[in-house]
Amino acid sequence: MKVMQLNETGHFVGIEEADESPLERGVFLIPAGCIEAPDPDPPAGSRARWTGAGWVYEPLPVGV
Repeated sequence: MKVMQLNETGHFVGIEEADESPLERGVFLIPAGCIEAPDPDPPAGSRARWTGAGWVYEPLPVGV
């Protein structure tokens, strides 16, 4: 199962794979710092941040 990896400020950093529990079929072990959410699709020059209710897109900081 695909999950979204966030950094400590809630910004999207990548996609990870959650493994199925070896003890419970259909239960997935979500890695730390990851959430179940649709892939973000930020416009050019912006980055995605998870608010708990959905993605918001912010301009990239200068130098990133």
